[in-house]
Amino acid sequence: SGGAETLFQVDGGTPTLYSGVFDINSDGRHTVTYYSVDQAGNTENTKTIHIKIDTQPPVTTASLEGTQGNNGWYVSDVKVTLAASDPTDPTGAKASRVYHTYYSLDGGALTTYTGAFTVSVQGGHTIVFYSVDRAGNQESTESTSFEIDSVKPTTTDVLSGSLGTNSWFTSSMADRKST
Repeated sequence: SGGAETLFQVDGGTPTLYSGVFDINSDGRHTVTYYSVDQAGNTENTKTIHIKIDTQPPVTTASLEGTQGNNGWYVSDVKVTLAASDPTDPTGAKASRVYHTYYSLDGGALTTYTGAFTVSVQGGHTIVFYSVDRAGNQESTESTSFEIDSVKPTTTDVLSGSLGTNSWFTSSMADRKST
């Protein structure tokens, strides 16, 4: 008798008569059901397809943990933690989820992040990082910088004068210098 009409539903919504290509524009997991009815009134079994859409890249933040000194310097080793998340869809379900997070310390090799790491080398440091989700969305490269100086200064005195006995000077101090 030939096909008469095809109907479809997106995410359990109202059945709609299929008239051509249609869009699903929201991120998340979607269910499309469809079936056709022929001219004689025979209805085929409902078919279902599952569609996953994720258009948003993950977001990664860095947190630094250590003892702060003056002027933004750390006076201890610095523990670096990277936290990545993938935006959620309107229903609250996770999008495709974070697949990997990558970082580079001071221009070194790109490394897959597996957990917090500690930086203890004196001086300035820059960490470049980004994440990729399971859908293949890559976040723009982010970075954070910090400086470590955990070496305490040393001071010595240079005394000059006439040294007598028992560590007593027998003259006034001519010069006192600190280095």
